[in-house]
Amino acid sequence: MGYAGLHKWVRQNKPIPKTCEICGKVTTKLYAANISGKYKRDLNDFIYLCGPCHDKFDKQKLKYPNKDPELIIKELRKRYNK
Repeated sequence: MGYAGLHKWVRQNKPIPKTCEICGKVTTKLYAANISGKYKRDLNDFIYLCGPCHDKFDKQKLKYPNKDPELIIKELRKRYNK
């Protein structure tokens, strides 16, 4: 299964929340973001993010490739008191 197919599978099988899982913004435009970067067929390896948070998360993963992605999520949530 390729990148697009995996994201489609996630959207079909993991309920889409009403809010971004980092900032809490209410929006109908949420994107499935892969946590580990390994693109496993594991629903727990994806979170739903608004566009700006998805960009911030991906940039942090690129900037700090050896940092635990869960820690990056935690740090980003702190910015929004989540």
